[in-house]
Amino acid sequence: MPNMDAVATTPLGKLRGIQREHHVEFLGIRYAEAPVGKLRYAEPRIVKAWEGIYDAIQYGPMAPQALKDNPSIELEESEDCLLLNVYTPVLDDKKRPVMFFIHGGAFALGSGSRPRDRGVALVERENVVLVCIQYRLGPLGFLAMAGVPPNLGLKDMICALRWVRDNIAAFGGDPENVTIFGQSAGGISVSYLLVMPAARGLFHKAIMHSGTFPLEPVTPEKASRITKLLLSKLHVADGDVTALRKLPWQKIMKAQAKIARNMLSGNHHVPVVDGTTIPKDCISAIRSGFSASIPLVIGHTSSELPIFEGFFNKKNALVRNVVKSIISNRMKTMGLKKENIKKVLADYKNLLYASRIRDLEYDQILMDLGFRIPAIIVADAHCTGNAPTYFYEFAYKAPKLGAAVHVLDMYFIFGTLDTSDGVDVMKPSGTKEEKQLSERMMDAWANFARKGDPSTPNLPRWNPYDRMTKRTMVIDIGSKLVENHLEPRIKIWKSFSLY
Repeated sequence: MPNMDAVATTPLGKLRGIQREHHVEFLGIRYAEAPVGKLRYAEPRIVKAWEGIYDAIQYGPMAPQALKDNPSIELEESEDCLLLNVYTPVLDDKKRPVMFFIHGGAFALGSGSRPRDRGVALVERENVVLVCIQYRLGPLGFLAMAGVPPNLGLKDMICALRWVRDNIAAFGGDPENVTIFGQSAGGISVSYLLVMPAARGLFHKAIMHSGTFPLEPVTPEKASRITKLLLSKLHVADGDVTALRKLPWQKIMKAQAKIARNMLSGNHHVPVVDGTTIPKDCISAIRSGFSASIPLVIGHTSSELPIFEGFFNKKNALVRNVVKSIISNRMKTMGLKKENIKKVLADYKNLLYASRIRDLEYDQILMDLGFRIPAIIVADAHCTGNAPTYFYEFAYKAPKLGAAVHVLDMYFIFGTLDTSDGVDVMKPSGTKEEKQLSERMMDAWANFARKGDPSTPNLPRWNPYDRMTKRTMVIDIGSKLVENHLEPRIKIWKSFSLY
């Protein structure tokens, strides 16, 4: 039986956690006041001090979400979701590196408490403090409308970072050595935090997994269009914040589900590049040195989106054509003309000639536009600063699927290979080689959190990235450091000045 007598004394008050055999966990800690009633669509307010002892012994609810994840997350949904979990090896006054995790889910779903992200193995093996947060999602966190502060979900993250700065020493963590890391939408969040003035000084290193600044940032104009779609379903006038605050959150989420039935609809509420909270040109902000003092690890998996191969290989021509149309429209919005798009498709067909898989070029273009090329652009911009940049590609293939898919790397970084929280075909097998790979990744990520360098004795020497060689650590059972291995793809986009 766990011991409930672990008590941390913070500037806000005392918290009771759970003493496990080799770590202590504090669950469902409120870092901001509940964003309900008048605080719905308001900036987060840091939680007030309390009397007595706060019981932090069970996971709290996750943010309301219109879409359901696969597998589903077995947690209650509630607007009262601005919570975080702290996992620490021991309660003392040692200053351990703090790793601050931001979950993914397209800014529409997910939780900082899902089982695959409960990285107690990372905490115990590496002697670090892990913080996993939750933030407002979808139309509750990213609604763009007059009277609503922009990018509330990102401001929730900043509020949580301030909580860490002021309180993490009580859990054995060092507030002067905080590494933010996130996957997918969490990686995009990390990239925005790198250039947001309000986040400056709250973290000291950064890691982006399979997500960074999108090539097509959401402008206020596009965000306004999506908001109007939502408001039309709710029969609420544009700018009527009072009416929105009176609605049950369930009704708002049902309306969101109607306008954004899947991840490819483009009608999701996500961060808005408004020129105030987020600079209008984030890459220029990186190039100008805004984040030059922050060491960075950035990368992706080898096959982020094999699910689209499943779409294309089905006999359903309608599904194939819909996805093709989405990708073609996306390239048009990036400035490519019809003849340019045909050339891109032909170039990718030639690049993939040996595979002979029907329509694979669409899958690869989508992956490159969504993951590879944006990551390389950020690495190119950041590596000229004062702090090093490290690039990786996670290449280990899930045995049943035969691909290094989106999210798979997180099981290895958190040491949760045996969790049931995963789609069956994506799950690792739990072999000795996989466990060793997980240990090597935990060592590398924790070394980076400690000293800004992910090199470890059990990986090849991980030299920093530069624009000329584009050094990349290909992480697999047999990892290797390679140079310029994505050059053929980069060359295609260079020809259209999109890289």
